[in-house]
Amino acid sequence: MVDRAHKWTDKQIKRLAERIRYHYRKSASELKKKAQKHLDSYERNRVKMAAMLSNGEITPDEFAQWKSKWAVIAARDQKMIADLTESAQHATAEARSMISSEAPSVFAECANWSAYEIDRAIGRRIGFDILDKDTVLYMMHRDPKVLPISQKTMLRGATAKWHSQKLTSALTQGILQGESVKDVAKRIAGISAIDSRAAEKAARTALTCAENKGRQHSYERAAELGVEGEKEWLATLDDRTRDSHREMDGVRVKVDEKFPNGLEEPGDPDGEPEEVWNCRCTMTLVVPEVAEQQLERWDRLPADVSYDEWKARGL
Repeated sequence: MVDRAHKWTDKQIKRLAERIRYHYRKSASELKKKAQKHLDSYERNRVKMAAMLSNGEITPDEFAQWKSKWAVIAARDQKMIADLTESAQHATAEARSMISSEAPSVFAECANWSAYEIDRAIGRRIGFDILDKDTVLYMMHRDPKVLPISQKTMLRGATAKWHSQKLTSALTQGILQGESVKDVAKRIAGISAIDSRAAEKAARTALTCAENKGRQHSYERAAELGVEGEKEWLATLDDRTRDSHREMDGVRVKVDEKFPNGLEEPGDPDGEPEEVWNCRCTMTLVVPEVAEQQLERWDRLPADVSYDEWKARGL
């Protein structure tokens, strides 16, 4: 059953995806402006040559040869390609920063929720620390393994070389088709749409990792305090669920063990990309009965305390 923390995380993912789409729409507009500026000379000559073709002053073959010549010129214009690549890379860096900045908050919220669920399951206050973003950042500074942001799950493919190749191809193809600068610029701007889709998937991947790393943190803390249980994989079951995760649904292992697919938790950045990328799964802790004599060392938790009250009072 999907819990409050998972629903909250999903809302954060959707909100971040909206910010990413807006960010890349701005990036596309900037790429178009830069391309139009660089290709001003091409446009003047294209209009002139197109008029000459229409008037019969040159043949279609001569016009094709002219287009091929300009395509080579554009492909070899290192200043133009570098300028456009820098702009695309800047957009990617900004998107990566946006994603990384959201992850600690998700980690904290899901760790807190899991701690509350454990306290509620045994009816005691066993001594969890309430986390916030700054605390998680401090934890990450001391030990990057707390919440690793893996490069293989962050905007893969969006390297300077990749952008340079895609931009060069867009320029060349547009010119060979005899397109106007406006249309060539649209081709170039389309690369931002590819980046945006990749960034949205990266956002889900990174925040799913943060959600479940936060849960794992509280499960391990509970074990340290003497409450051991089994973590259970919960898949999002619909027509988009990958077969391997559908098979994992309901599987339980000890807190310090990995699931049969080799992941410590859904979104584990140390896992294979095909098991991690764009994952929507979560997990929960199944808490066993705790002996009454063991419970006596902890204060009772009010039966009707809400999560918000528990968090605000540090119960």
